[in-house]
Amino acid sequence: MEHQKYETAKDCFIAADKAYPNAPIILNAIGNAKLRAEGADSTSQYFERALKLDSDFIKTYANYGFCLNWMKHYEEAKKILYLGLRRNPEHLNKIDRSVLYFNLATSYYLLGDYQISLTLLDSAKQGLPEEGLYNNIIDLKIKVLSESRIKK
Repeated sequence: MEHQKYETAKDCFIAADKAYPNAPIILNAIGNAKLRAEGADSTSQYFERALKLDSDFIKTYANYGFCLNWMKHYEEAKKILYLGLRRNPEHLNKIDRSVLYFNLATSYYLLGDYQISLTLLDSAKQGLPEEGLYNNIIDLKIKVLSESRIKK
């Protein structure tokens, strides 16, 4: 996945699923690899299976929300991402929390609701070091601010 060889990664994760069936982390990996290798058509099933197996595995909510945004199912993405934020909030680590907020902000941005998107982006960057995900959040914030000015 790091080297963007998604088809190869997908095949490896499918083999891993055969060796260790029904592991949510592997199902998430298959979904993410298939999304990038083939598009969104057949990916939702992996995230849905992972949620049925372990509804406390927060990364599934973030990945599924990302997938739904990719599919342009923004309202569905919002529902899944809000579910993830409400799931065991006391055990939600900073990165998972930030990814959920970032994906949720993306949903609102793509729906044209810039003010809520900006608020969620502020929540997403709280407590993050100024690198990696933080920079993605800032990039989206600049894009949202720019578009919101154009629309006025």
